[in-house]
Amino acid sequence: MKLRRKIIHTSHLLSLVLLLSFAPLTAVKASELQYEETASEIIMNSLQGQPKSSFLRKLYTQLFFVPAWMHEKGLSSAAKDLFAHIKHDGTLDKMGKLYQDALLLESRAHEVYASHGSATQKVDLEFKISQLYEGYTNYAYLGSINWGAFNARISNLIVNDVSTEWVLHRPDVDAINMLENAALGASLEKELDAAAPTKYRYRALQKELVKYRKIKEEGGWVPIHLLGTLKAGATDKGVYDLRERLRVTGDYIPCDESNETLMYDKCLQQAVKHFQKRNGLAVDGEVGPGTLRVLNKSVDERITTLLLNLDRIKWLDDRHSKRHIIINIPDFMLYFEENGKLRQSIRAIVGKPNHPTPIFSNTVKTIVLNPYWNIPTSIIQKEMIPKLLKN
Repeated sequence: MKLRRKIIHTSHLLSLVLLLSFAPLTAVKASELQYEETASEIIMNSLQGQPKSSFLRKLYTQLFFVPAWMHEKGLSSAAKDLFAHIKHDGTLDKMGKLYQDALLLESRAHEVYASHGSATQKVDLEFKISQLYEGYTNYAYLGSINWGAFNARISNLIVNDVSTEWVLHRPDVDAINMLENAALGASLEKELDAAAPTKYRYRALQKELVKYRKIKEEGGWVPIHLLGTLKAGATDKGVYDLRERLRVTGDYIPCDESNETLMYDKCLQQAVKHFQKRNGLAVDGEVGPGTLRVLNKSVDERITTLLLNLDRIKWLDDRHSKRHIIINIPDFMLYFEENGKLRQSIRAIVGKPNHPTPIFSNTVKTIVLNPYWNIPTSIIQKEMIPKLLKN
């Protein structure tokens, strides 16, 4: 015990550890030093039984067991940054656990300080805020895809003679180092912002997620029911719901020729074409079974799809290159970007469910113009011969 106290006392004499206390040297008083010593001892004793690989054990070992969030008189700047960042993250479900936990812990912290809570109470909250930090950084930078289960499905496809490949690159984000940087004077808010992906239209997808979260909060949309394929000039009771559905997502903008009747007018047809183009559908302005199926996907399905694609981007190799070739498989498009700007886009041929396009990130070393192409043996054996045998 004496040795521990000596270590803790000595740590307060080191400038590095004073920075790790998240407080300016001039503001440190005797009572605050006493609180930090007491809190550090409680933290150290509380974590003794935890595995060395646990997040809390690794975090506080790297911070010399100094409290990161709960100071003697109030929340640290890092804690304030964390709560503010979570509350302003529009991609979060406001009724979800992360968002609600942030509100609850912030409120609980104010209650503890208002009632002059004990060091034990503050350390208890300290741990809970650290767990919130772990949960949020996992959500923001690693995502929630179960890659073990995903790889098992890939293996199962290969067993069933479906050739596929998905190359993963674990995100290079260290939540503990980010918090340590904040301790050394950096803003945790800026650390959190800087760690987010920027390539592969990640920011644009985030904005779409925020948009659909808001749509969900406002009630979403109702399913559209039509008597048959809807063509220009036709009348159908489902036209009203169609118009409102497209208005919610910003596809429908009233024009001079528009009317608010049950007739499928040219203005609404233009909105349908805009929707079809955005969703990789045939742009014919008709609402047939395919377009109707996509229109009737619920707002929750849309949110799930956006979250899934955001998580996939996190696990792509973020190559620091000025030029990128990006193939959007569902859109059948190839995009060439330079310095973050779109330079060219062309149609692309992609795979099918039983012969999927491999997902990977790599460096393009050569481009062959007008290459010779002979049918690969695998395509002859797996696709052409079975069709010939059926004929």
